[in-house]
Amino acid sequence: MWEPFSVCYLQMRLMVLPTLILLTAVLALASGPTVWIARFSENDSENLMEEWETWEFSNVPRTTRYSLSEDEGITVLKAESSGAASALMKSADIDAIRHPVLAWRWKTDGPIVEDDWNNESDDYPLRLFVIFEGKSGLLGVIRRAVGGFNGRALNYVWVPETASVPQTSASPVTDRVQMIPIRQGSARFGTWASEKRNVVEDYLEAFGEEPGRIVGFAVMTDTDGTGGTCTSYFGDIGMASQ
Repeated sequence: MWEPFSVCYLQMRLMVLPTLILLTAVLALASGPTVWIARFSENDSENLMEEWETWEFSNVPRTTRYSLSEDEGITVLKAESSGAASALMKSADIDAIRHPVLAWRWKTDGPIVEDDWNNESDDYPLRLFVIFEGKSGLLGVIRRAVGGFNGRALNYVWVPETASVPQTSASPVTDRVQMIPIRQGSARFGTWASEKRNVVEDYLEAFGEEPGRIVGFAVMTDTDGTGGTCTSYFGDIGMASQ
């Protein structure tokens, strides 16, 4: 007695299925795909420098050493700094309004020499820059130090225990770079931390207006101001619509 009902039910499900598939596709398109900035987990040492450029500073003689390393079975970017400072930078062309959410993982074994640290020494175990176009238009590949680009940047940082840093403050180098502390101190040293930030909201708070397009990213570990030694790690970095 249940067979006709079962057949009818199956026919109804088959009729509804295309509609469900279409609806799912529409919702997926509406949410927008993730834009990957760094897929270190799928990278290798041979093509790392094809995607990322070294960002050096003329007044710092020693550079941070960046390499791919395996951690917990996953390939990540390792940064080793001993009285050194330099970054890895990657150019981009991303609509921040459409993809405002930045998500990433990072870890540091530390330490920064905290007795020697202050805002002017400007040392951080972990930094992630998001660089926005200048008012004159889209920048090309950014190759120079902070004073050399025409746009603005948000700099997400992990600050030492002794730091007294407000939620958002200008870099001691230029007010076109706004520092945003994400974590502080050594409580999470040696463990991965997952972060998520809305860069449009952060940009509005920092600069009082909506951002232009995102034209670059940079990762950095620096110890030149304190002369300390620090080892840090960066996992995959991506942007999404929500």
